[in-house]
Amino acid sequence: ESLSRARSPAVRWVGWLDTCHGPGFRATRGRVAAVMPSPPRGVRQHDTDTDETCSFPNAPRPKPTEVLVLSEIPGVLDALKAFVPAHEALFFQHTPVTVTTATLMCFEVVIADPGSFAKVADRCTEGSLRWTQLTFAGVDKLICGSTHREYVCTRLGGVFGDAIAEFCVMHVLSHLRDMDVDANNQCTKVWGRNLESQKQKFIKQKNVRDLTIGILGFGDIGQRVGEVFSAFGCRIWTVRRRGGAGVGGGAMGDV
Repeated sequence: ESLSRARSPAVRWVGWLDTCHGPGFRATRGRVAAVMPSPPRGVRQHDTDTDETCSFPNAPRPKPTEVLVLSEIPGVLDALKAFVPAHEALFFQHTPVTVTTATLMCFEVVIADPGSFAKVADRCTEGSLRWTQLTFAGVDKLICGSTHREYVCTRLGGVFGDAIAEFCVMHVLSHLRDMDVDANNQCTKVWGRNLESQKQKFIKQKNVRDLTIGILGFGDIGQRVGEVFSAFGCRIWTVRRRGGAGVGGGAMGDV
């Protein structure tokens, strides 16, 4: 908007703070000759991401965000410190037993296991809490274990698909092969395929590819489960609130 009113030919280059420059460029009505990915020759560019070449070396730096970590997962604190630079966030680990109400009141951001945070969430009602990032995909323990809702809560997605898919495959194979019966026979030292129960087992046995797999919920975990069973040749039925593309591009209707 400012550029559209600019009459001076001194404007040679515009650096956009947003990666999408289309609307901004059109708004200038052609007064800027070009939008370039780098400054033209003779115009100095400063990298504001580093202290050495900052355009304003004496400007105050934003303080790192202080984050409370309430997790019993081994190594989670070390992983967070290794992934997030210290100038961006400082992490302080507690447990539901050790953390005090005064400490909870000080933090705007919390990273927590759902069960751990459920024990202290209702003590944050008068505090600064704005955002809680959970370390699990499910939120049941938090929802059922607390009543405080005045904050943003995000789940951990995109990381559990493979583990849950393997878990589902394990149980399906166990059911198809009556592995609980085999385990019981081993414990009681019953051997041989001539037993009547063994004959019936092989008569009714199915292969995985003959199954129709139903998936209730088709988020990132459900999609991965569907992909794995689809690789076995199974027919996949999914149920979710919105229609769209299914496994392998199959259609899905609204439910």
